[in-house]
Amino acid sequence: MPNLPCPTCSTRLSVTHQLAGKSIECARCGTNIHMRANQEWANVPETPTRDSVSDLPAPQSSTKTTPSRSPVPTKPPTGPGARWGLLLLLGLLLAGVSALIFFQSENVKNARTISITLRDTLDIGLSGANSNSNAPSLTRVAFRPITRDGFRRVALVIGNSTYKVGPLVNPANDAKSIGQALKAVGFEVVTKFDRSKYEMEDDVDEITSGLNDGDAIFIFYAGHGLQVDNVNYLVPVDARVTEKHHVRERCVRTEYLMAALEESEASLRVLVLDACRNNPFQSFSRSGKRGLRPIAAPSGTIVAYSTAPGTEALDGDGDNSPYAKHFVNKLRGTHPKGLEVNRLFREVAQAVRKETGQRPYRNFDDSMDDFMLIEAISGPPKTITNTIEAKLNLIPPGKFLMGSSESGELWHDVEITKGFYIGTTEVTQEQWFRVMKTRPWKELALEGLPFHVAHPKHPAGYINWDAANEFCRRLSQLEDRTYRLPTEAEWEYSCRSSNGRLTKYSFGNDESLLKEHACFRDLDNEKSIDKLPSEVAQKKPNGFGLFDMHGNVCEWCSDWMDKKYYSHSSIKDPLGPDSGKRRVLRGGAFTMSPKDCRSAARSGAKPTSSWAEFGFRIVLEAETAKK
Repeated sequence: MPNLPCPTCSTRLSVTHQLAGKSIECARCGTNIHMRANQEWANVPETPTRDSVSDLPAPQSSTKTTPSRSPVPTKPPTGPGARWGLLLLLGLLLAGVSALIFFQSENVKNARTISITLRDTLDIGLSGANSNSNAPSLTRVAFRPITRDGFRRVALVIGNSTYKVGPLVNPANDAKSIGQALKAVGFEVVTKFDRSKYEMEDDVDEITSGLNDGDAIFIFYAGHGLQVDNVNYLVPVDARVTEKHHVRERCVRTEYLMAALEESEASLRVLVLDACRNNPFQSFSRSGKRGLRPIAAPSGTIVAYSTAPGTEALDGDGDNSPYAKHFVNKLRGTHPKGLEVNRLFREVAQAVRKETGQRPYRNFDDSMDDFMLIEAISGPPKTITNTIEAKLNLIPPGKFLMGSSESGELWHDVEITKGFYIGTTEVTQEQWFRVMKTRPWKELALEGLPFHVAHPKHPAGYINWDAANEFCRRLSQLEDRTYRLPTEAEWEYSCRSSNGRLTKYSFGNDESLLKEHACFRDLDNEKSIDKLPSEVAQKKPNGFGLFDMHGNVCEWCSDWMDKKYYSHSSIKDPLGPDSGKRRVLRGGAFTMSPKDCRSAARSGAKPTSSWAEFGFRIVLEAETAKK
């Protein structure tokens, strides 16, 4: 029988082939040894040790032997000197035994300390997040506990995309988005991409170990999955499957995940499989059944599929699958009354069905207690981050004096009666492309006068009013809540911040400070003229935490432009004239003077006009933010 030395105390441990892929504990020092990581040692012939020499046959000598002589009898030493020598020898032996026992106990204590330290330390080691290795994971991945109300919330998110056969576009994006959303609601998240069979199994083993009663665990898998002979399998990216029987050995059974979850002591166990896509293995796809078969849900467990058993799920045309998209939207939404875990799955299923007709599946322990993913809050959140990573701040209702004494802008009282969310920055190139899939700053730029560079964090330029409204319409449809352009009154109220102060700029009247808050054309220092807009949020924010309200790019508002409108506009929530030829632009731009960047400065352009200076920021209506 082969044996394996303990890496801590060198004790020889007997290993059977049946133990390969499991962990054993050293009987002497308590160190845990992962046999999968040492799988290749299981077949190494046993080497003789000091403790096993007596069991070996005597060596055969090649030299000539001589007859043995009879032993000569000797007399034991006598006298006082001999007695003292024996006592000294006995004392030395006792001291040696005591030292051996002491050092051995210290080794055991140190080994246990090392083991505890490993369990409490995050170590991504050799099997990192983007590993494509076919070899088993050689590294223990432990988790540092993150306490939430005295309990842990942990999540494992796996996205398999780069299959050699049947590659998928969205699982990697899905895993990233799901991981970020779970982290935002208090989970300790481990996200893995493109995993092999051994890596997937190791990931599951690690995330489910060390949990206690009251803890919660999520496992979310996005990638290929299939059903063969009434058994569900998840497909690693390196699986070489040409025959039906290959699936059993080269793919991961869902029973493996369920067994690991059931053996954990967590109170809430959730398995989500966005894996019911088409069978990628055409050689035997006709003999297998479509989709996945149902899975029973043991006590305290929820099992969710992105579509009904026996059907196939959509990978989606956007950056995420329909299921992952709505899962993220619901987690990132505002929930004044809190969000219970089963309610999350119910609302995700309803949204997916509404969009695609796909019917997500859920099986759960109906006797389980409610588990709040998001606790109830008093009042709306002050900040929201949406699906395109745009941050919006809440602007409360209030009154202010709109306009200016300069350039014929008439002072007048305005009241904003409803709170709203407004983007903390102008819409960036990255955010625009995620929704619209176009690059106007490249497609519409004049040759030789680009005024823009392609940079994900630069504001989207060359945007006309019609296109800005189309962006809001598509984003509203994507998130099932209402986005729009700000009214002119909402924009100025947001810009002035600090109780509607009657100053040229949000920070005061000192024009010399404008360079700290805006990207603009400094007429007094032509060498410092900004030839391009700057990356958003690089200047100081105003009192509402909004960046670039002065300069960078002009921002479209929803109103028609009318220079005389202020003389007869409504006091409460003015919407602008009913008609006109131009739409309002606010805030000034990188090509404009300080005067054109004032809080009250107004300009306008045709709705179809696209210039380098034209951009926008979005408003989210507060009442729809609750969805």
